[in-house]
Amino acid sequence: MASLLSAIMFTSCTNDDFFIEDNYYDWSQSLSMELAKNALSLSNSGVKFVKSTKIDGMDIDGCTFLDSRQNCFPVYHHLHNSRFNPVSFDFLKNDTTNYHVPANIICTAVDNVIKEKYKYDFIKLEWSCDNILFFYTIAAFDKSTGELVYDNLLTNISNYDTFAKKSMLTRGERIDFYFDDETIYPYFPDQVEFTDGNGLVLARRKISVVLKGSWVRSYYLENGVPTRYTDQFQYDHANINKTVDNYTFNYNYKTHADVENNCAPYSSHINFRVLIWAGPSTSSYNNMSFSNISSFTSSPSNGNLTYCIYDVHIAIPYPISH
Repeated sequence: MASLLSAIMFTSCTNDDFFIEDNYYDWSQSLSMELAKNALSLSNSGVKFVKSTKIDGMDIDGCTFLDSRQNCFPVYHHLHNSRFNPVSFDFLKNDTTNYHVPANIICTAVDNVIKEKYKYDFIKLEWSCDNILFFYTIAAFDKSTGELVYDNLLTNISNYDTFAKKSMLTRGERIDFYFDDETIYPYFPDQVEFTDGNGLVLARRKISVVLKGSWVRSYYLENGVPTRYTDQFQYDHANINKTVDNYTFNYNYKTHADVENNCAPYSSHINFRVLIWAGPSTSSYNNMSFSNISSFTSSPSNGNLTYCIYDVHIAIPYPISH
């Protein structure tokens, strides 16, 4: 029995050794795998890997990773958007507009690396964004397995679908945004109701204007050096639905809706007007147009009107630290 147990233990250890050896990578192999895994996200974001250099003789501490001059932390406009912007740690700490890994989680990850830094190879990774913005990150690779343990850019991209998704920061903006295949749709809904004295809805008209486009990064240069950049919403075309909800209690009531689209294609300036009316069919306002809107006065007898002018430049600015 003792001989049998010894044989089993020997076989088990032999298999374990084989497993570890079979899955060992050095840091350069792991880096190649990480770049391949995140290739689509990096490409969509205009970020390119330039080169890697192993660091020797450098004292690694928390400031090595949390250098506020490096714009290397990925932030996203939306939870399901694979395109990110590289920002500094100072920006990330104070931001509540975008989606990103919170600063406290990043600090914890960095602290864990520093506590056992003797276990890791540290590699300087150099990057470019749009071939205009250049930055670097310091990556920690496990010496025994070659596995990437932490990097300001790569780790926070790869963790995006795991722990980060539960801890994102966001703030509602004035305009609703919908995302479909990395395309952004600002959505403008409007509704008008006409009711009787008891609050019963007699007529209702609701419409929507969905503007299709994408975010385009634009840099501001001073003496040839980028000092900040913005993500501007670039309009492509509009999807207008005037009959999202068109309800009339009976033939005594009518509705009317119109949209005047003045958005220029491939422009970040959005400009259009919305006109919606609901009321009695006897009212002379049920065929109104933008030209006679100034003569209309809303009252309980002649119907209710919504007249909105959307005129906005949608852009999100990012400062660049030096």
